[in-house]
Amino acid sequence: WNHVPRASHRASGLVQCINGFLWKLCNNIGQFNAVIVTHSSHPFLFDNSMITNLMSYNPDFKNPSPHFLTNTMRIYLIRHGESYGNTGGKIISTTDFELTEKGTVQSRRIGKKLCAELKGKPISAYCSSLARARQTLWEVLHCIGQEDAEIIETTYLKEVDLGLLEGMSWEERHQRYPEVDLDEKLSQLKAPEGESFQDVKKRCRAFIEDHLKKKDEGENVVIVSHGITLRVLTNMLLNRPDDDVNCLNWMENTALTELIWEKEGRASQVVRLNDYSHLGELETAGYENWGLFAKHDYLLKKRT
Repeated sequence: WNHVPRASHRASGLVQCINGFLWKLCNNIGQFNAVIVTHSSHPFLFDNSMITNLMSYNPDFKNPSPHFLTNTMRIYLIRHGESYGNTGGKIISTTDFELTEKGTVQSRRIGKKLCAELKGKPISAYCSSLARARQTLWEVLHCIGQEDAEIIETTYLKEVDLGLLEGMSWEERHQRYPEVDLDEKLSQLKAPEGESFQDVKKRCRAFIEDHLKKKDEGENVVIVSHGITLRVLTNMLLNRPDDDVNCLNWMENTALTELIWEKEGRASQVVRLNDYSHLGELETAGYENWGLFAKHDYLLKKRT
């Protein structure tokens, strides 16, 4: 598989054939969590679902077997579209920027991607209290014909407050605060005069307890938030150790992570992780160089 050209990965047909065969095999032997097909060098470059857990591979799969998943809901985690804060090469966290024109189009792209699955279905919609997340969610809801859906804005989902790092260039941050690594040491984050990783984790825990755990079984939940907050929230929803967040790549603008989440956290499933295949020419320049930093495959990493 590692010798198949990357272009073929995006063609998706081969992926479907391989995964389809393994899906049937796992179904027959009962080991639904045993096999994951991935590309070891570029694990996030699949077209259909980036890294695909075979239990949830089939896009028509809506009702997990009660033998291994109960009391579940489907959660769609989306990073906001490009904002004016993303275009200047500066570190931006809590400063409130609106979407650029490109960010608006990106938001419509992910909305159209979700239209077939969510149009006409009852959904719960949440977003950060910052404009770029709210505008992204509105565009998504418009595309799936859910303009009248209630939008719940919450500070639980706002981006981490990076304190004195706000507005710095990435090079300046490296020179002045070399101990702060937002990539591979996110779990150790203590932003100068800002929030720590544990602060963000506490907010995400409150969101889960105050909102998600109060939802009914089978609900569809759309959440629009920010790069660091979504990495922390994803790791928590999957009940992974804190250090595993360091293996979660930066989400591209409007990238989608879809989970079948069990409230008890025993057997939640990843349907797609950081799926930005809808962007095409709207991808952020150089994203695959700086955004896909993880040296270890998050879904294959051994739990501790």
